[in-house]
Amino acid sequence: MSQSHNETGSSRRFALFHVTHGVNSGGEQMVSRLVAQLCKVLESPPILITQRECPSIDAARAVGAEGQVLPFPTELDIYDHGLLRVAKVPVLLRSLSRYGKALRRVLSERRVGVLWCSNLRGVVTALPATLGHGIPVIWNIWLPPRRSLGMRMLVWISLLSSWRVLLEYFAQKDRVFTELQRRLFGSKFRVIYTGYDAERFESVVACQRAELGVGSHGGLVATAGLLTPRKGQDLLVRAMATVCREEEADLVIMGDSIPSNPGGSQYRDSLRSLAAELGIADRIHLVGWRDDALDVIAACDVFVSASYGEGLPGAVREAMGLGKAIVATDAGGSAEALGDAGFVVTCGDADALAEKIVCLLRCDSLRKSMGEGARTRFRTLFSTDQLVKSYAGLISELYQCKGIRV
Repeated sequence: MSQSHNETGSSRRFALFHVTHGVNSGGEQMVSRLVAQLCKVLESPPILITQRECPSIDAARAVGAEGQVLPFPTELDIYDHGLLRVAKVPVLLRSLSRYGKALRRVLSERRVGVLWCSNLRGVVTALPATLGHGIPVIWNIWLPPRRSLGMRMLVWISLLSSWRVLLEYFAQKDRVFTELQRRLFGSKFRVIYTGYDAERFESVVACQRAELGVGSHGGLVATAGLLTPRKGQDLLVRAMATVCREEEADLVIMGDSIPSNPGGSQYRDSLRSLAAELGIADRIHLVGWRDDALDVIAACDVFVSASYGEGLPGAVREAMGLGKAIVATDAGGSAEALGDAGFVVTCGDADALAEKIVCLLRCDSLRKSMGEGARTRFRTLFSTDQLVKSYAGLISELYQCKGIRV
């Protein structure tokens, strides 16, 4: 899309504001991919603004985009949504105002015409910098499964202040927003699947099982994601106890906790204790974050997502791109992503997870056909071309509505 000018003859730029935990989670990787793909849509590279150094800032700079770190005041730099429970309202408002002024200066100096925010906290934090300054906000939806009264108030504020609300999957609108919110703000909602470079998956080489501490015999099951109860790794460990009674199999758990979350290491230890209690300690392998995560997924026989809460899970889509047989709970958009190209079970049902895993481990032809179906669906729905086309359309719509070109 060609770069143009506004009425004063000054070009406007597209910026992304990403409130990050700083670890290379699925959400972090999504931002990195989006920045790279927006470089194909925009003549001027986008600007990525974060509150700390993180993998997506490094990735943005590597593809020629501008990366700007604007640190939070101490009062705002609290893990997850803790600021809503811990900070006193006057202190919070002063901190938001102070940070908003700093962010406003960055947006003004960079001549930003549109601000994309990676989550609810980003929209609220950016509000003092955008409200009344003519900068349209695009809110990329990610919401926790349980929301307090304060969070619900922030959702209303964000809906009122955002120009467009981007959904990760179609069913998300009904799951996240009330009937009244859908009726009042329905025209703001858009669904854009984040895209992947299909060629990247063609060059993946499966790692050796020995590198993971896994024996050469039996089935290999893998999962990947933040190490947190929301991702259901404990549920999968329980399911594996049943699987291991019927089949020889190992489970590789990729991922780790957020460093600023004091409960993260406790959860990791609880998984090890649970595996020992179930008599499968030698079958459960916690390997932490892996730069070669795709190579590990490529080596597995079955990929599993046991989550209780998701958006549109990146790990599931990566497994689809690698042609893997997949079992997933019906959290978030997993069922929408998989269609009939994988097994979907009810959240929290360890027996159903085990049943489907055993079914796939016992049938080579089913694993192969399911994996081929997943790969075909991945290429149809989650391509880079699809995302670039969708964002080009969104930016064109922005120009028509607001008279801004980026």
